[in-house]
Amino acid sequence: MESSIRRLFRARRTCCEILTDRGYLLPAQEMAEGFAEFAQRFNENEQSRSRMLLIASHKADPEAKLIVYFADETKKTGVKPIR
Repeated sequence: MESSIRRLFRARRTCCEILTDRGYLLPAQEMAEGFAEFAQRFNENEQSRSRMLLIASHKADPEAKLIVYFADETKKTGVKPIR
């Protein structure tokens, strides 16, 4: 069975790829981060999913920002934890 850290890394990497495919710009370090760096950073932050936040701006309109938030709770998430 796949470790939870590896699953989170793959989910975050997939989000980065989707954002790039849709014309959003991400910081270079977000795109270049490998599993080893992610695992080290994630373990240092006590496995807080909210620390995996992604902020991207669109190529056509740099003022248009998109935020990807990973909730710490594994159950169904509503608006309340995001605010």
